Formats: sequence, structure tokens, C-alpha cells
Amino acid sequence: MEVLALDLMEQPPPQIDEALFPVRRFEEPRPIIKAKQSTLFERPADLESYGVACLDNTSSLHVINWRWIRAWFQFENRLPVHRDYYDPIVEQIVECLAVEASDPTTPFMSHLHQAYHLYREGTFQTAELEARLLSGQSAEEIAGRLSIPAAVIDHYHDTFFEVRRMLACSSFIMSAVFSTEIHTKGIQDFRVFLRLMAFQGGPSVLDEVLLYHRSPRPTLPRKLKNVSTDQLLHARRWLTVHQAVLAYSIVPTNDRERLRTSQMPTML
Repeated sequence: MEVLALDLMEQPPPQIDEALFPVRRFEEPRPIIKAKQSTLFERPADLESYGVACLDNTSSLHVINWRWIRAWFQFENRLPVHRDYYDPIVEQIVECLAVEASDPTTPFMSHLHQAYHLYREGTFQTAELEARLLSGQSAEEIAGRLSIPAAVIDHYHDTFFEVRRMLACSSFIMSAVFSTEIHTKGIQDFRVFLRLMAFQGGPSVLDEVLLYHRSPRPTLPRKLKNVSTDQLLHARRWLTVHQAVLAYSIVPTNDRERLRTSQMPTML
């Protein structure tokens, strides 16, 4: 065993095949290029954590905004990418970052700018957009509901929220989309609940949750003789979602509360 260990130690280190992993050498140290403070795009906070992993198309460590992270990593480090890992969308983003960093007044890829605005603001419209993507709706269907151009929706999905190809893998979606938010915000956050219901129930359940969010609590008299059928159906739909919200929001602390929450009907 000692001789074997000695032989292994004396072996030279493996050589890197530069045909597969090209290395760009510089005669002088080159400082990392960072976007100017006046840029319209903000450097991703998780660039250091996922930048290298996102260079591989087949990596299991991909996050839903892997193209955005990879583009920034290539832009800052000027990394050549092997043809097997080439992604045309990433190259367009890198070009946009380079153009915007040199001259922020130059209009370039306006759809990407609009998609980034949605991503950066994080409004309820952004949450609804992500919920509709998780429900499996197409860009054209979402555009008709949110009055957002379909091209902007495609840019948002491909750059910041790529989930379509993994919708059949619930473990990936729960980990990549919901794991951090459930631990930080909790399911009590309505935006988390909205997207979770959209992923689990599809477009029909999503529409019911949105109706609940946009409608005031229904008030009904004690005697329902003079209440119309439409009012009763609306109240039933609203209360069904409200029960689901309570079932996901209440954290039982004793057996009595566990029994009550377990008996609440679900929407799915």
C-alpha cells in the first residue's frame, strides 16, 4: 500500500485538453470588467455561487435564471465557450451587456429591457406572470391576459425564469422556485401561494385564486331567499379559495388545530 501511494504521488498531474476546455492566456493581468454604476442592468447577487456551474448546459446545478448568470459570468471574464455549450440566447445577452456598458443610451434589445424591468421590480404582475408560466400557459395566452407582448414574456422566461422544460419534474420546481421563498417568506406570502397553486392546479385553479385576490369578501344576509344564484356561486368560489388559503397558512400547534386543518377541503 505504501509503494502504491508513493507511485500515485510521483505521477504528473493530468493535462487539460484545451480542445474541450479552451484557455485564453493574456500577457498582462487583465482586470475584471464590471458594468458601470449607471447601467440599466444590475449584477446578479448569486453570480459568485453559480457562475461556473452555469457554464455547463447539462449541469444539474442549473437555476431558473442560469442564462442571466452565465451571460454575466462570460461578460465579466471574457470566457470563450465551447461549441457544445453554446447558447444563442446567452450570446445575445452578453452582446447586450457589452453594448449597454459602453453606451447606456444606445437602444438594444428593448424586449430584454422590458423583461428585466419586470424581473427587477417584482410586482404582483411579475408574480402572476411567473404563476402563468408555472401553470403551463403559452406566451400568447399570457400576453392576452396581462397585456404584455409575447416577445417580452419569452425573453422573461428564457432569461430569468426558465421552467417550461422542467414542469414535469416537480422536485426541481419545488427546489429551484419555492424552497428559498418558503423558508424566508413562508406559504403565508400570497405571491408564493399564487405560484404554488398555479403549478399544482394549472390555469383553472390559478384563475380561481386570482378571482379571490381581486374580489372583496362576499357579504350575504342571514336569509338567502332573495340572493341571486350568481351571488351564491361567487360566494362559494371565493370561500373555497379562502379555505385553501387557511389550510396552507395555518401552522397547527396542537392536535385540535391539526384536526381542523386536515378537514379543510382543498382546491386540487
